[in-house]
Amino acid sequence: MEKRNLSFAALLLASSFFISGCEEPPQTIIASSRPVKTIIIGGDATSNTREFPAVVDAIKKADISFRVDGQVNKILVKEGDDVKKGQILAELDPTDFKIKLKDRQASYDTAKANYDRAVSLVKKGAISKVDHDNIRAQYHTAKANLEAAKQDLLYTKLKANFDGVIAKRHVENYEEVIFSQKIYSLEDV
Repeated sequence: MEKRNLSFAALLLASSFFISGCEEPPQTIIASSRPVKTIIIGGDATSNTREFPAVVDAIKKADISFRVDGQVNKILVKEGDDVKKGQILAELDPTDFKIKLKDRQASYDTAKANYDRAVSLVKKGAISKVDHDNIRAQYHTAKANLEAAKQDLLYTKLKANFDGVIAKRHVENYEEVIFSQKIYSLEDV
């Protein structure tokens, strides 16, 4: 029996050598190194700077608003944008203001024609001085209303009062705004 165990052990040992000889040798992985650019930062480790708490306040500040009521049609600048004096920042929908201007222009044209006729008629004595004065007053009223309508149309464009930075925007596009409602906060630092 011992001979049999010995031959079995020899067979087992021979087969293990045979099996281990069939494996491929292990591959060694060689890590490739890549070249890296390096720089040396020089400087004094002990800096001569000092820090102090402070608050920076703007030289000029203004809350900018439209002079007329309407719907915001265009927002042209955002918070943090630099703006120049006179630059258009936002616009209202001008449709109603254009219609009003045409109406006032027609009223003015009629009043002017009536006034021109009244001037020639008063010289001829065909109308009284009181009628002439009333027609003249209507003409001047129509002229003032026309100028106001022109000015209102100009007020649909919001412009910067001075060079500065938009600190805050208070409205969004298509929002209804009223006279003197804050649209932007402008600062000159």
